[in-house]
Amino acid sequence: MVEDVMNGDHLIGMVQPLVPRQDNQLPIDEEASPESLELSAEAEPELYEVGCMGQVEECKSLPGGRYAIGLLGLTRFRVMEEMPLQRGYRRVAVSLAEFSQDLVAQEPEEAPENLLASLSAFGTRYDFSFDLERLQTLPRMTLVNGLSMALPFAPAEKQALLEADFEERQKILETLLAMGVDLEEALEPKVVDPN
Repeated sequence: MVEDVMNGDHLIGMVQPLVPRQDNQLPIDEEASPESLELSAEAEPELYEVGCMGQVEECKSLPGGRYAIGLLGLTRFRVMEEMPLQRGYRRVAVSLAEFSQDLVAQEPEEAPENLLASLSAFGTRYDFSFDLERLQTLPRMTLVNGLSMALPFAPAEKQALLEADFEERQKILETLLAMGVDLEEALEPKVVDPN
């Protein structure tokens, strides 16, 4: 998939499964046949209807057939239909229509003090360290979107943040910061025994 993206327009879509699986840490079978990949598609989890499209800005090949990629988020999309597998990975047809505002340049606004105060309290509660002075210099949209992605919220909470419009996303983020998270679950290493 990454090879196809890098040989094309460098755009990739990401959609969360409704029920996250923890088998993404299984070793990659470099000898897998296309037939076995096609058969595995039947067991693929159902997806949320809204995902995010990003542009690959950095791509580094890693041992074992993996990649480290840096993405710039561009816009949300709505999944319209799933298409046949291509070289073992899932593909969807999407619509960007309802998210046209994502592509409009926003005026940079200062980071809101109440959000930074909530983040500071969250950091104190969970022993996280944040460079609040640096975060205060970020435009509000960059701060809200970055925190929504980076903080250890559950997949359903991250999906709610993704699907919300920007103003609602900030409110949800502040609410989640006030509520806290189950850090044992969020930070627990996920290891799956393939046997």
